[in-house]
Amino acid sequence: MREWPGVLLHYPPVTVHWSARTWQEQMVRRGWSLGVDGAFGPQSRRVCLAFQQEKGLTVDGVVGPRTWRAAWRAPITPGTGDGDESHKEAPARPGVLFTYPPYTRHPGVRTWQTRMRERGWTIDTDGVYGARSKKVCRTFQAEKGLTPDGIVGPATWQAAWTAKVT
Repeated sequence: MREWPGVLLHYPPVTVHWSARTWQEQMVRRGWSLGVDGAFGPQSRRVCLAFQQEKGLTVDGVVGPRTWRAAWRAPITPGTGDGDESHKEAPARPGVLFTYPPYTRHPGVRTWQTRMRERGWTIDTDGVYGARSKKVCRTFQAEKGLTPDGIVGPATWQAAWTAKVT
């Protein structure tokens, strides 16, 4: 394992550093689909979020000392992001939390609802986050080991695209 270089890899802004390339290479060796260019940008951040979620780390999208060490020391988990080629990259998160009550009306809600329907959930794709969306969200969160609060935030958004369909 390489020692943590002391540089936080984050986005935005893009972090360009030799350690970004080293981390990207390690994630590719673990089976993640990721470009290796030494620039920690949106694609690296999405992989980082999913990896942190899978490994029970703080899900913040920043490669700090714990996430760095886990990239080398944590076991590869069969059937999840590590080596699982069935996951899709999540689109950029809309930047708002989907909550109910009150209703959340936002184009990103429809994107999330459509993804959940693709995963087999019974959910309307009307762009309105209400009682039914919250119920689906809480059940999904519990199934994936997330806090079942019924709020679509960064971890739940990412999991809708990267977590194994069960």
